[in-house]
Amino acid sequence: TTPPMIFENDEVFAFEAAGCSSWASYGDSYKGKVIVQTSTDGTNFSDLETFSSMDLDAWQSCNVTIPAGTKFVRFVGSYVSIDNIYGGKLDESPRPKLEVEGIANGGSLSWGYSDVPAGDTKTITLKNDGTADLDVTIAATDDYTVDPATATVAAGGTVVVTIGTPAHNGNGVLTITLAEGSGLSPYTISLSSSYKEPKPVMSLDKTSIAFGRINEVKSETITVSNTGDGELVATIANGNTDNFTVEPAELTVNPGETGEITITYNYVEGTWGTFKANVKVTPNYGGTYDVKTITVSATSKDPNVWSEDFEEGTLPTTWNNEGGWTVSEPTASGSNGSYMATISSFNNPKSLTTPRLEAKAGETLTFYVGMQYEDEPLTIEYTNDEAKAAWTPVVEPVIASGEITFTAPADGFYYIRFTGTYAMLDDFNGFKLAMKDHEIEISGSNIPAEGTQFAEYTATATVKELVGVEEDATETVSANGTATFTLTYVPEEAIENGVAKIVVTYAGGELTTDEVAMSIAPALTLDETAENFISQTGNQAAVVVKYTPKAGWNTICLPFALTSDILTQIFGEGWKAYEFNGYADGALSFKSATSFYAGYPYIVYSEAPVANENGFVVNNVNVSAATANADTYGGAKFQGTYDPIAAPGMEGKYGVVPSTGKIQKGSANATLKGLRAYFELPAGTGVKELGISYEDDATGISQFVATPENGAIYDLNGNKVKNLVKGQVYIMNGQKVLIK
Repeated sequence: TTPPMIFENDEVFAFEAAGCSSWASYGDSYKGKVIVQTSTDGTNFSDLETFSSMDLDAWQSCNVTIPAGTKFVRFVGSYVSIDNIYGGKLDESPRPKLEVEGIANGGSLSWGYSDVPAGDTKTITLKNDGTADLDVTIAATDDYTVDPATATVAAGGTVVVTIGTPAHNGNGVLTITLAEGSGLSPYTISLSSSYKEPKPVMSLDKTSIAFGRINEVKSETITVSNTGDGELVATIANGNTDNFTVEPAELTVNPGETGEITITYNYVEGTWGTFKANVKVTPNYGGTYDVKTITVSATSKDPNVWSEDFEEGTLPTTWNNEGGWTVSEPTASGSNGSYMATISSFNNPKSLTTPRLEAKAGETLTFYVGMQYEDEPLTIEYTNDEAKAAWTPVVEPVIASGEITFTAPADGFYYIRFTGTYAMLDDFNGFKLAMKDHEIEISGSNIPAEGTQFAEYTATATVKELVGVEEDATETVSANGTATFTLTYVPEEAIENGVAKIVVTYAGGELTTDEVAMSIAPALTLDETAENFISQTGNQAAVVVKYTPKAGWNTICLPFALTSDILTQIFGEGWKAYEFNGYADGALSFKSATSFYAGYPYIVYSEAPVANENGFVVNNVNVSAATANADTYGGAKFQGTYDPIAAPGMEGKYGVVPSTGKIQKGSANATLKGLRAYFELPAGTGVKELGISYEDDATGISQFVATPENGAIYDLNGNKVKNLVKGQVYIMNGQKVLIK
């Protein structure tokens, strides 16, 4: 096909043609032939003239008259060569040019040999290398999808087309049809893909339900999961519709989701026995191996008749096992193919005793005995003695397997005891279970044998419930279970050569643990009104501090390091503590205390002191300063004292006045309580009273200075000054003053 052309009306179009087959001499079918076709839009062509019977290399001139409106000329031929085409002229107006990147016209696009799900996609890129925009229509056969179905590809631009696979093996054709007048033929691409059919995958969270012993209607659920990529439709078949209900009969689960099967035991009063069912869950795929079976069982017993078949797989705790007896599914001679209580103890007989039973005279109890060896007999005895002191044979020693019947000789309570080396027991039925309302035992305890007065300790007692009865109480031990109770206590008195025990009270009475010899050492007591000889040093579990704090300013000195918690315990919230750090020019300097040391004195300001006439109990401290220490600077001493100072011991010494915070010289009648501190100033100091300037949170001052009230002025470091600077704070007569 020529490119777009422009022809004059009835213009002659010329070319030369010759056959190109060496077989031309064998007949016209091998001779050259060419049909000249014309079109006005490049899509629809009409035959104009046919030239045929051309021999090999026999060139001949061909002329055709072009109809009006012709835009394209097409040569359709066989065994022919054409050359020297002449006539018309090229149409230079803009025109498009289509290409699919990486795929030629007539090429193919394949998803390979791997199975793909429906809707799996690939993309192709349409590219227009021409000079005019190109409108295209895209369609595919065999259920392949395309997006977009129509598009305009700008000159020099591209358009991405998404192709989706069908829900079957696909062999289709993608056709890109170009707008009329483009002069371009349709673009085709073969499509092929293999289909992966979505498949569900079924799983169950459990494949068995054991309702156990139950005398009520009860339901359990099975969760069905679909981990595949297809819809799961499961059919559920109930193998025992008399005793169980299964819903639904059919369950649909979408991929990645779950569903539930509900299985209900339909208890009917008066219908006793063990009932079983196999519930089959069949998915909508696979075969026999994909079917899941849920085993279901339930046992209903006459509440007026005791029975035990050990189907729970464990020996009930209400039985008294001397040791060696277990519950299993034995295969030895004499077994009955189900769970049984068994003993296998070569040459070492062990006893197993039933729980407490009740019967009236003439009532019977039956049970099955399985025997492995005739020379290893089983002894069976009973007693109606609560103390279990005397036992009577039920039968002669048993050597053969079989059912045994025991008839109650009188009204009363009974225990049956089995003693042997190789035997099996099962299927007890008869009498009534007559456990005591409550029965417990203390299986262990722990009580500290030593301690210190006012320190905290814990003791424990482990209690086991023996009857199998639940009861609401202050503390609860689950039926047949154990629980350990922890008691926290603080001994308030010293005890020498005492004893301790734990008492457990329950509905049936009370039990006590074994007594433990106990001694509680007296706590170290520090008393502000008495001499305090520090005889106990090192780590102390508890120390009693008898100290009366005052609102305002206090001194304190203790033989162990103070902490924030201890200071809050004594002085309340909001306290501020200071330590002595200098003396110069008659002024005492203090700074905020951030670290505390044993035996050293501190000044504490308190806004809300705590009253405690019995003393403050301080736990877990290290008493390390047997004597009180002092801080000394510039000949001034801040001396701590554990003992009170009676008159005239404070004469000439300085103490802190709580209400004013002034440091005042003591007279001959002055006294000082213990656990406090006082000042000694250098000889020749005649001042009687010093004022205190203390920390001010608003200004951020972190120290205070005690100065004589003699008209002298000091800076905040305690240095005497003469020239005052605006904006600075100074100490005048014990008060802070801001110079403005």
